[in-house]
Amino acid sequence: MPSSESAPGPFHMLECMQSGGFATAWAARDLSTSRVLCFKVTSKKIVSEYKASRLALERELEAYQRLAACIETSYVMQLHAVFQDPTRVYFAMDLMEGDLWEATAKGVSAVQLRRWTAQIALGLDALHNMGIMHRDLKPENILLSRSGDVRIADLGAAYVHDASRLTRGQSYARDAVFTPGYAAPELVGSALRDDGAWIAPGMRCPRYGLEVDWWALGCIMYMMMAGSMLFAEKTDLLEYVERYKAHRGRAWLRSRCSMSENEVRVLYGLLHVSISRRFAFEELEREPFFENEEGVDEFTYLEHRARSPLKGLYRPEKPKYRMAPSGSTVTLDLVSSTDGAPSEESGDWNFWRWFAWHNPQGLWADWKGKRRWWALH
Repeated sequence: MPSSESAPGPFHMLECMQSGGFATAWAARDLSTSRVLCFKVTSKKIVSEYKASRLALERELEAYQRLAACIETSYVMQLHAVFQDPTRVYFAMDLMEGDLWEATAKGVSAVQLRRWTAQIALGLDALHNMGIMHRDLKPENILLSRSGDVRIADLGAAYVHDASRLTRGQSYARDAVFTPGYAAPELVGSALRDDGAWIAPGMRCPRYGLEVDWWALGCIMYMMMAGSMLFAEKTDLLEYVERYKAHRGRAWLRSRCSMSENEVRVLYGLLHVSISRRFAFEELEREPFFENEEGVDEFTYLEHRARSPLKGLYRPEKPKYRMAPSGSTVTLDLVSSTDGAPSEESGDWNFWRWFAWHNPQGLWADWKGKRRWWALH
């Protein structure tokens, strides 16, 4: 059992909140601080069987390490640590209240639409300035805190550039990483006019850049306004592209949902098929849509709030640790288990040997553990 010094865990697994194809999300209590966190749990056996799952883990950890090394942003999820035991790997992060998909189902107010769109834009701009392209932005990957603020999450599909920032108009990748319905036309490429699926096995896209994230924001903005997907079928995207080329794209958007002139300006700007004309942060922050009733734009308000001395995102300044009770069969002592060699059934020993990390800005920033943490090489 870890000592009563500032060591994380053991952890009491409380409840499975969501189950996906490669991972499950659990609420877990850190018994040394009594704080409840979210654990994203992935089976090593699955990772060894599916190359895409392993690649996603590597991408996600690399992206969170880049985040930790850069300036803090309030609107991107931070990772506190990565643990492992002989059969599973655990990503520990803050527990959120819900996600944007759930919020959209309940209805989004005009104030929420303006604020959440601005917060996602700030988060995306921060990611791009760090050299990170999300590539899988969708409502399920945008979490909401108890204070009602967004956190862009799930960086398993992220592209991390070797330079410090991404530049508009530059192409960085061509692998087909996207979710149908939120994919920009340049991602879908020639498959847009095919009768088959959005993506075929082994499909390669034309080269693309950060603009794909801003297109996805446009799709999300529409969903918050209308309560449904704009491009639920590939035929919807094809119809929009054809209308856009005929200079009827704005009218097509208006026909799908009731919206104000300021709303359609932003939506159409984000959904420009032409990459050179597509809105990014520089255009959005000048749009009158983001002005509130007092005439203050949302970006100015959020920047002021982010500088508030009351702001505290990830951990208490001086965490209070205590000895954890022993004997619980549902408690995981992940720190000491990470010290051991992975079991043979978990696959690549050399890969898992190095797969553990703690955020120097996170919940256990003051922990000075030895031999139990490694960076991903």
